[in-house]
Amino acid sequence: MTSRRSAPAAAAIPAATLIAVPPVPRARRSRPGLTHDLSRNWSLAIGLAIVGVCCVVAAAAPLLSPYSPDAQNMSNVLRAPSAAHPFGTDEYGRDTLSRIFYGARLTLLASSFAVVLAAFTGCALGLSTGYFSGLYDTLVGRLIDVLFALPVILLGIAIVAILGRCPRRHRSSRSSPSRRRSA
Repeated sequence: MTSRRSAPAAAAIPAATLIAVPPVPRARRSRPGLTHDLSRNWSLAIGLAIVGVCCVVAAAAPLLSPYSPDAQNMSNVLRAPSAAHPFGTDEYGRDTLSRIFYGARLTLLASSFAVVLAAFTGCALGLSTGYFSGLYDTLVGRLIDVLFALPVILLGIAIVAILGRCPRRHRSSRSSPSRRRSA
C-alpha cells in the first residue's frame, strides 16, 4: 500500500504564521474593437468607406463641385461626359456632377431624419408596450406584424391612395390661366 500524505489543514497552522498574500492580478484582455471587426469583415469596411465618402462629399460640396448646381446653360444641353463636365449635363445644361454633390446633402439629411424618426417611434412603442402590457401589447404587436408583412411599395401606394395627390402640381405654360383667356 502506498501512503498518502495530505497537506496540513489551515486550522492546524497557528494564526500568527499565516501571511496575507494579495491576489495576483490577471492580464486584462481587451475586447476586439472596430479595427478588429474591419479587418475580419471586408463588407463592413467597404460599406463604411462608401458612407464615409458620401458624407465627405456632402460636407464639401461647395468646394468639390466645379459649377453651381442650379446654373443653366442652354448651349450645353444634354452634353455627353467630357473634361469640362465629367458626368455630362441635363436637359437644362446643368452640370450633373455638381447636382450629384449637392444632392448628396439632401439625401443624407432625409435618410438621417427617417432613421431618427423610426428610432424614436420604435423606442416609444417598445417602452409603452413594455409598461402597458396585456391587450395593448397584443394589439401593438399585431399591428407591427401586419406592417412587416406588407411590402413597402404596396404600403406607399396605399398611403398615396388614401391621402391623395399633392395639391401643388406642376403646370406647364400652356395650361396657365393667363393663356386660356379668350380675346
